[in-house]
Amino acid sequence: MSEKREQSITDFLSTFDIDLESSDIKRTPERVSNLYADLFASIGEPVPKLSSFDSEDDDIVIIEDLKFHSICVHHLVPFFGSIDIAYRPNKKAAGFGGFNRVIHFVSKKPQLQERLTNELGDIIEEAIAPKGLWIRCRARQLCVELRQGSDATYSTITARGEFTDASVQADLIKLLGKK
Repeated sequence: MSEKREQSITDFLSTFDIDLESSDIKRTPERVSNLYADLFASIGEPVPKLSSFDSEDDDIVIIEDLKFHSICVHHLVPFFGSIDIAYRPNKKAAGFGGFNRVIHFVSKKPQLQERLTNELGDIIEEAIAPKGLWIRCRARQLCVELRQGSDATYSTITARGEFTDASVQADLIKLLGKK
């Protein structure tokens, strides 16, 4: 499979009349193939478990500024940023390390920011069924920046359960601020 990917990259580069024998670019097809194999590592893999434990607490849990990077499904260039998660336990809470695992999983494939946010919500909801769940994904989209020079940050939010209430969402946004 690696050879097939490398040949496809070689063929692609040759359409731009790039000197493929240049010492700078000679190993580029191999490097790009290996890079994208890593960037797409979750394709075909099972969803990782979000470890959980029994909890009688129902205070809001907030995990802020979890870094991620993914690849835009439309242009195959990176988008990256951070994710904030807030949830109110419903007899179950999640181990903090598990959030990084599931974020890594949903981001290691060609992706849309909106879908990434919702997939993350689905995984968390299935694992711990919180009373309320709110996820904000803030990202820079290089497909926009490289073509239009805009360095804006784009936000997507998914809200579930008791966190779908507009006043609760406004409180969360105010609490977490605009980082």
